[in-house]
Amino acid sequence: MNFNPLFFYKLTGQLKYLLFACLFIGSCTIPKKYQKGKPFITKNSIEVKGGKFSKEERASLKQRLNAQLDDSSRITTVTKYFIRHVIISPPAFDTASAAKSARNMETSMLHLGYYKAHASYTADTLQVGDQQRVQVNYVVEVNKPTLIDTMMYILRRPDLQQLAVKNMENSLIQKGKPVTKAAVLGELNRLVDLYRNNGYYKFSLEELVMRGDTTVAALTTITDDIFEQLQLLAEAQRARDSPTIKLAVVLNPPADSSRLKQYYINNIYILPDYRTGDNINDSSLTTRYL
Repeated sequence: MNFNPLFFYKLTGQLKYLLFACLFIGSCTIPKKYQKGKPFITKNSIEVKGGKFSKEERASLKQRLNAQLDDSSRITTVTKYFIRHVIISPPAFDTASAAKSARNMETSMLHLGYYKAHASYTADTLQVGDQQRVQVNYVVEVNKPTLIDTMMYILRRPDLQQLAVKNMENSLIQKGKPVTKAAVLGELNRLVDLYRNNGYYKFSLEELVMRGDTTVAALTTITDDIFEQLQLLAEAQRARDSPTIKLAVVLNPPADSSRLKQYYINNIYILPDYRTGDNINDSSLTTRYL
């Protein structure tokens, strides 16, 4: 049997086209159990604009934002044979749900210290046969984070104030860092542990409040001096370009004053023969060695 190079070349080319066509058809998104006659979501995309993030940080942020999608905007995709994507019961597109997802993303950015982040969305509809496939594109403009300008304790109790200031070097709130929900809660919990470990064993998170002030002093100062006015305007512009916040931990006075009481160790008893049900106040069970 004679080998024909030209025939082999043509056959190889045809097989390539056939393989490409199979991959193209197989890699298409296939919705299952969708609502007839209604536009439904087949894809959610999130774009993050701005921010000084590394590649890994940006990818992690997108995952965080994706978790903020409203339940009515989530899609479940099953990948088959590595190239075929099947969407099971895709949700009907709802503008209210998309708007809620955008608000959730703004709130999530707020917790990371981006007080001026803005999220928006657009929806593109693609007609495929009798299907109205919707791709929702979210754009999150992070803008600049709000940085911590100052941090102080205003506890109005000399004992609590002294203990907090003494251990301030361990604070989770650092000047120049973005103010985040995690850092604020972490700092309050740190103080609660600090007080409990120093005898205030009834002290709880309810006794502390973190207050923040983002007021620009230059905008609340009144002066007739034209040069001072120009200086204040320049300061106000710098504050808008680089937003900051002043933080303070303040005491929330409890109704039960014993929560702020410091307790001390009194007597220590060792009961080697103690059994469940024994009365620890029974003098026959105790022997004083000190």
